[in-house]
Amino acid sequence: MTGRRPSQIAGLKLKDLIQQSERYFINFPRAKQRNQPWRTAFNKFAVVEDLWLLLQQQAVAVRQAFTDRLGMEVTVELVPELPLFPVLEDVDVQSELKGQLSGDRLHVQSASVKDAMDRVAKTIKVISERTGLPVRLNPTRFRYTLGTNLAREGKGEYVIAEALDHSDTQHPGVYVR
Repeated sequence: MTGRRPSQIAGLKLKDLIQQSERYFINFPRAKQRNQPWRTAFNKFAVVEDLWLLLQQQAVAVRQAFTDRLGMEVTVELVPELPLFPVLEDVDVQSELKGQLSGDRLHVQSASVKDAMDRVAKTIKVISERTGLPVRLNPTRFRYTLGTNLAREGKGEYVIAEALDHSDTQHPGVYVR
């Protein structure tokens, strides 16, 4: 829905879900930025309410999962630092949670995003009208589709670059051509 890279989705934390008045945003960590450490640059992206509500359910489930894993409530100051898509098996119940949340160790790997999409594809079994074969769903396909659809709507390279979180217009020209 957002056209983000798997690494951007995997790197999300609960604090990246932002509500301002009646608008909803995801503050995505930037990816593929030269000389930028993990989660130091962000791009706020508006999302529809349906996606927002799903992500809120995920946030509640994550809080409960950490509570269950740790055997106690996560402190209020640490809740925003929880990964939106965690690897709970990697939580060390003997160590301080704050230190574990500072890096990416408790976040799913980027490959997990593609794996999840593969499971969805098998479940929903989308068939191509053109070929009659199952459609291969993957994050790259959704990024390309977003860029291509924007180009078909007559949007320029700057709009496409912004939508795909590119730093310049060097690559979005592909979608326009």
